[in-house]
Amino acid sequence: MNIQDVKRTLGKSVRYRNERLFLDTEYIFNAYILRLVNGKPVHQAELLDVYQNSIVIVSLEEVEII
Repeated sequence: MNIQDVKRTLGKSVRYRNERLFLDTEYIFNAYILRLVNGKPVHQAELLDVYQNSIVIVSLEEVEII
């Protein structure tokens, strides 16, 4: 996902895939997080898992729009 897609995707279903953890699940895009790490911006997404009532914070590039 790009930064331009954040505003229209907020609150909607997205897909997060992580082959290392064997995750391929639908989440709700709950929040956009901008952090500065060593002076460089890091874009992250907070994803809400409706079924397990938990959140996952991942890199914005790893999130796919459904």
